[in-house]
Amino acid sequence: MLDRRFIFRVMFYLILIVPVSVDLINGLIFFLSGSEVSIGALYRVALMGMTLPFIFLIKNAFVKFWVGGMIFFFFGSFTGWNFHADFIELKTEVEFLSRIMLPYFLLAFFIYVQENYVVDFDQVLSLMNWFGFIIGGCIVFSFITGVGIKTYDDYSYGVKSFFIAVNDIGLCLLLCFTASMYRFLANFTLFKAIQAITCFMGLLATGSRTGTAGASAVLFFFLIVPLFYGRKNVNMAASFKIGMISVMMIGAGVMIKVAYDYIQEYPYMMENSSRWV
Repeated sequence: MLDRRFIFRVMFYLILIVPVSVDLINGLIFFLSGSEVSIGALYRVALMGMTLPFIFLIKNAFVKFWVGGMIFFFFGSFTGWNFHADFIELKTEVEFLSRIMLPYFLLAFFIYVQENYVVDFDQVLSLMNWFGFIIGGCIVFSFITGVGIKTYDDYSYGVKSFFIAVNDIGLCLLLCFTASMYRFLANFTLFKAIQAITCFMGLLATGSRTGTAGASAVLFFFLIVPLFYGRKNVNMAASFKIGMISVMMIGAGVMIKVAYDYIQEYPYMMENSSRWV
């Protein structure tokens, strides 16, 4: 008989690890053939079916009503819109609806896990680390080798490897970088440092405003805040604090110089960067 915790651990892998492979395959097919496929949409629908029961299992009545209400609202709008439409492209409609609905289904699943303490929080963060490590590694690989899809065609130095939606993958990687920095500071190991650095480099390599500004903000927060408001599980001696500040200042200076040199070569990025100010 399968252990309950094992089943939920497998579900976490299906939610946090497998989608990376699905998106990579999706993007690789697009890169090689130029045709869009629906692997990602089919997998999202499968995840929705897998997490649907948890909407009815969560204990919090308000959250259950809110999540259920949003799902009912979107499904009702979807049905009403297509009922009065002259032409229905089912593939596009299902893909669009699954993108909107999936976060609510996943929210119900994670709330159930949190209410019942089925999986440790650190296990979730560990999977997020791997999620970000794989994505960041793919982007860095594409940036170094030049194999992959450019973020903004020839208007930017950035690449997004074989991931099609740069904004989505940038936000995911930013969230994973946050988890990586937390685990790195809470319990330092060399491999956790490599994971965090890979996420950070992947964000910068996208060449997007979300990646550059977000990575800098997260790095600044996790290097500065523990120095003055450190948690109990962030054990840092005074010498280590000084070292962190020095590394942060040197690293920030190098990154600003490199980013400036790259941006200077692309007028499109210069225009975009001016909007940050």
